[in-house]
Amino acid sequence: MERIELELVGDEIAVTVEAEDGSVSTLRRISARDAQMLGVSLMSDAPLETLNLTVGNGVSLQIDPWPHEAAFLEIDSLEGGPSTVAFMEGRVIREIGHCLHGLYHTVGGSSSTRPPAQTFPITFCYLEPLRAIDPHGSDHHR
Repeated sequence: MERIELELVGDEIAVTVEAEDGSVSTLRRISARDAQMLGVSLMSDAPLETLNLTVGNGVSLQIDPWPHEAAFLEIDSLEGGPSTVAFMEGRVIREIGHCLHGLYHTVGGSSSTRPPAQTFPITFCYLEPLRAIDPHGSDHHR
């Protein structure tokens, strides 16, 4: 199973993207604030136009416009190699958004019954040799 794992680590959220066969495995920590921005974006209804969002530590998000239910989470390589891209579809997009938003509130001191780590199945993940999400709005994933 291709997966994304979200885990609370101190005051940061660790995001792990991993392929079942081990061909892709990337871990990146993001701030609680960045987790909140990603979470709110993923929980929202699909945008009318492609939404591109870049947060700290080399993490980007692209959400396809309505009526599609598709999103791409990209994590840049710290060593200049290929980026890791996680492709998500359907209900899991909002589930990941709710989890990130909940972890943000946990860091902020809100009590939570949410476990400190959650794993979500994703459609697939792959390595992207060039920057796939253009900050100027070009859609390179299609």
